[in-house]
Amino acid sequence: MPSAPLSIFDRTAPKASATLRYGDAPDQLVDIFGSDHAVPWLIMFHGGFWRPQYDRSHLSHLAAALAATGRRVASVEYRRIPGDPDSTMSDVLAALAALDSTEATLFGHSAGGHLALWAASTTPGLARVVAVAPVADLQQAERQELGSGAVQAFLGRSAAQRPDLDPMLLSPLCDVVVIGGDRDDRVPIELSRGYAAAKHARLIELANVDHFDLVDPLTATFDTVRSALV
Repeated sequence: MPSAPLSIFDRTAPKASATLRYGDAPDQLVDIFGSDHAVPWLIMFHGGFWRPQYDRSHLSHLAAALAATGRRVASVEYRRIPGDPDSTMSDVLAALAALDSTEATLFGHSAGGHLALWAASTTPGLARVVAVAPVADLQQAERQELGSGAVQAFLGRSAAQRPDLDPMLLSPLCDVVVIGGDRDDRVPIELSRGYAAAKHARLIELANVDHFDLVDPLTATFDTVRSALV
């Protein structure tokens, strides 16, 4: 009987075709996957509860797989400084400006889903946002103590004190698709349901799918994620 594939954290990360810088800080860079033809970007933001120990490498498997389907993919790294969310948010905007995000599709997973949804409310000209298992409601995530207090660690204060960073309190400027798995015990699907209902976003619920299945191109969820990006 064949063994199960290694997780995205244990497999060797695919190499990007190029890496671009959008600032002088070590984490202000973008990995590029795919050809250089003039099609709108697919811009990706990784998760990890905004913590510095989690970088973009685990999302490179999905980025490379999507590039193989003909997409031009940019996987954004950003500063993750506990208690300094404004550095993170300014990096999101700087990366989008450096890439020229007009007509781009944004993809975000987990905390990266939060960043993508926030960008959907602050950046005009995007084609759509696909948020996968997003931390879409900061106050609810704080009440549930997701990630062992990740929201308060990220913000350096309570979520109620930073309503400008909470997607649930903002209005998206483009179409939004939210995807969640019913076995996700890191960011429960209830957050996706609540956001989708409040913002009239399209919600895709996947049965027997957990948090990292959603960004692993070797799982059966890949076709659903790929189709949502079109």
